Amino acid sequence: MARAWAIVWSLIGIVLMGRVGAQENGTATTVKGGYWQEGSTRVPASAINASLFTHIFYAFAFIESNTSLLKPSANDVDIETFSQTVKKINPEVKTLISISASGPEFQEVMQTEQSRQAFINSSISLARSNGFDGLDLDYEFAQSQAEMDNFSSFIAEWRVAVNSESTTAPLLLTAAVYYKPVLANVGVGTYPVKSISENLDFVNIMCYDFHGSWDVTQTGANANLYDPDSNLSADFGITSWLEAGLPSEKAVLGLTLYGRSWVLKDQNEATGLNAPAVAAGPAQPISQEKGVFFYAEVATFIKEKSASVVTDGTLVTSYCHADNLWVSYENQVVITRKVFYAQSKNLRGYFFWAITQDDDLWSISYAASVAMDTGPLAPSPPGMPSSAPTSVLHGGFMTLLVVFLCVLVGSIQLYNL
Repeated sequence: MARAWAIVWSLIGIVLMGRVGAQENGTATTVKGGYWQEGSTRVPASAINASLFTHIFYAFAFIESNTSLLKPSANDVDIETFSQTVKKINPEVKTLISISASGPEFQEVMQTEQSRQAFINSSISLARSNGFDGLDLDYEFAQSQAEMDNFSSFIAEWRVAVNSESTTAPLLLTAAVYYKPVLANVGVGTYPVKSISENLDFVNIMCYDFHGSWDVTQTGANANLYDPDSNLSADFGITSWLEAGLPSEKAVLGLTLYGRSWVLKDQNEATGLNAPAVAAGPAQPISQEKGVFFYAEVATFIKEKSASVVTDGTLVTSYCHADNLWVSYENQVVITRKVFYAQSKNLRGYFFWAITQDDDLWSISYAASVAMDTGPLAPSPPGMPSSAPTSVLHGGFMTLLVVFLCVLVGSIQLYNL
C-alpha cells in the first residue's frame, strides 16, 4: 500500500513540477472551502476528509428573535466539538461558523447600534468559546437598497470589533453572496462592494442554482460556467463582481456537490439541455427533496441505471439521463476546468455546497483539490464544439491527467478500507 501511494504522489509531483503552487495567492492563503451541514449523520464531523480543505464552514447558527444574539440551532450537538474534531485530521484547517441571515431576524439586527453590538459580541463569543477561527454570514436575500446600505455599515462595525478583540489573530470574517452583485428575483439592491472589499476577508460567490424545479418545463444546467445565450452563468457572475470593484483575491468561486433533476416529456425525442420536461425529478433516498440529487446519488444513478453521461464543453457542465429521468450536475472534468478557471482569474479559490453530499470516496472534492494544486491553467474559451468526446478532450491533456489521478487516489483509498 505504501508503494502504491508513493507512485500516485510521484505522478502528482510530475504534474506539479515547473508549475506555480497554489498554496498562496499573493499574500492571501488559497481557499479550498466547503460547507458542512450541522447534524449530518451520513458524514459526521469525524468522517470529514479535512485534508482536502483549507476552510470548513459550519452551517448554520441562527439569530435569536427579539434578542439579536447568535445561537446554535435548538438540537445542535456538534458545535462544541466540531473544530477540535476536524483539526485532529488537519491541524491547519480553518473553521468558521456560518450564520443564517435569510429571515427577518438579521434585518432587525441591523436596525440599531444596540442590536448590532449585541449580535457582534455574541458572534465573537460563540466562535471563541467553541474554538472556531472565523464567522461567515449567508447573505443573499436583501429586500431593499436601504438594507444593503445597513449591511455596509454593519460589516464595518463587525470588522472593528473583531480587530479590537484580538490584534494578533483576529477572527476571519466572510460572507456567502449571490452570484452577481445586483440582486434579481431573490431580492432587491446592490451589494456594497467597497465595504465588502475593505471589511471581509473574502466572499463565497454562489455560482449555482441557475435552473431547477422552479421551472419544470425544460431541463437546464444547475451550475454552468458559461452561457453564450444568457447571463445565467458563473463566468457572468464572477466577471460582474470583479467589474464592480471586488478584488480577485477576495472572490471565491462556488461549486456544487448536488445536481438538479427533471422528468423528461419524451425520452425518445429530446434528452439534452433545454429538453422538454414535465416535472421535477422524484426525491432521492439521501437528499429527500424533489428535483435534487446529491453527487453520491448521481454516482449511484449512473452505475445502477447505466445512465448516459454528457460533458458539455460550451457551457462547461455535465448531465446524465436514463429512461425519463435527467440530472444536471458537476463531474470531475467540469470541476477541474472550473478550478482552472478560478486560477486563470486569480480568484482566492473555491468552495463547495455541501461536503456532506460527495460520494464515499470524496471523488469531486479530490478532483478540485488536485486541480488547485496543479497551478494556473486557463480553460478553453466558450463556443467550442460540445460533442461528448471533444468536450472532454479540448479541456486538455492536463485536465484528463488530473482527473485520472483523482480517481486513482480514490480507488486506493477504497482498497485500503
